[in-house]
Amino acid sequence: MVAIEIIKGCKIFKMFPDELIEEIASIGVEISYKANEILFNIDEPARNLAILINGRVDIMTTKRTQLVLVQTIYPGEPFAMSSMITGRLTAAAKAIEDSVIASLPAVKLESLKRTIKQPFNL
Repeated sequence: MVAIEIIKGCKIFKMFPDELIEEIASIGVEISYKANEILFNIDEPARNLAILINGRVDIMTTKRTQLVLVQTIYPGEPFAMSSMITGRLTAAAKAIEDSVIASLPAVKLESLKRTIKQPFNL
């Protein structure tokens, strides 16, 4: 479980009712990464939506044979959104400093989506 405040503070969940936020927090797991550690690579299976709790993470793509910075993720921001869309990661992620993320399994998020009365989109 991750802290409810982490889910509430994330912009993609701001409009969700408290009951649903509590359920989302209950399926989350905190994962720590050391600076320079790769969180995931391009074209790997995308199984988890992530929210950065602390630290910094760079999102990168390839240009020819090099990884190129696309975006830097800061605390409270979601990433690995392809877990909810394509099922494959479309970018790579690397911890720039020691970081902690909230990992939310996409399969469980989809199950929650089916159990509520009003549909929501991630």
